[in-house]
Amino acid sequence: MTSTFQKRIAVMPGDGIGPEVTREAVKVLRTLTDLGIGQFDIARFPYGGQEYRKTGIALPDEVIEEFTKNYDAILLGALGDPNAPDNSYVRRILLGLRSGLDLFIGYRPVYVIHPELHQLHQMEPAQINFTIFRDIAEGFAINLGGVRETQRDRTIAIQESLHTREGITRVIRSAFEFADQQGLKKVTLTDKSNILRHTHTLWSEVFHTISQEFADKISTHMNVDSFLYEVIRNPGKFQVVVTLDLFGDVLSEFCAALQGGVGVAGTSYWNPGSIGLFRPVHGPAPGAAGKNISNPFGAIECIRQMLLFFNRTKTAQLIQDSLHHCVEHRLVTPDLGGSLGTGEVGDYVCQTVERLYTESQREVSA
Repeated sequence: MTSTFQKRIAVMPGDGIGPEVTREAVKVLRTLTDLGIGQFDIARFPYGGQEYRKTGIALPDEVIEEFTKNYDAILLGALGDPNAPDNSYVRRILLGLRSGLDLFIGYRPVYVIHPELHQLHQMEPAQINFTIFRDIAEGFAINLGGVRETQRDRTIAIQESLHTREGITRVIRSAFEFADQQGLKKVTLTDKSNILRHTHTLWSEVFHTISQEFADKISTHMNVDSFLYEVIRNPGKFQVVVTLDLFGDVLSEFCAALQGGVGVAGTSYWNPGSIGLFRPVHGPAPGAAGKNISNPFGAIECIRQMLLFFNRTKTAQLIQDSLHHCVEHRLVTPDLGGSLGTGEVGDYVCQTVERLYTESQREVSA
């Protein structure tokens, strides 16, 4: 953990509680820099609801190009401004970044920070530890379709889902390669190919083909309703789960409940070997903005995921251990049973990172 590396991080704080929790995540990056673990050069970009209201601009193409050329990762706060004239800017920012940066993996780890937080009390916390790989480049998100008014005041709405063999292949192959790198044995595809015969059958065909290249893996194909049943009944049977965009979106929110709520969960969008986009699972919660009560764990979890993206596993574990310590000692916000404010929790996480790192260095030199 002593080797220094340098990364450029673009920060878009977002809306509502986004700037508050993002500020605490940036504190953690600055703490790592101060400790000499890495050099994180941070640049702030204002795009979000407030900027959209002032200028009518959601996210310029040239900014996406700048991210591609000059940055290693993006930390994005929650988006959604009730005072904005419409919500189109949210779509422009999220889907603009995903398509403009060619991000195709939605990476969502599901694990328990501390036993007190998880909701399946009949399970050991270690049984809840799997990763969702979600396609974010195709499916319904490409927004094909429309609404048509017909005779006799009838309205027809059509939303089309587009999938390509190439797009499916790169997501599924990434899931198997991740399992290989992590020494994991189980890879599960979840879809609804028993009903959606065209697109989802193509997913199952590609999954079967690629699974043959990874003969040491236990490859399982499940309908999404059966998966949801089993993930509550026996989450320990899953290690790596690969799925489509819509199902992955729903599963990510659903599985946050296993961890202790959306306030502690983070997600990221990847293109391996390129740039990564990291954001908390929770929304902007405008009613809580400015009250210093919002949980920064989700945003700090994004820093943990960012470090994993950079292959800094020991430093990522340092963040995870610090979050565990804060839950253990009730150094948390009211939603987790504590009494601290957003900034205080961020300070305690940083102090714990510093203490644990210093102790580890003493052990190495002893």
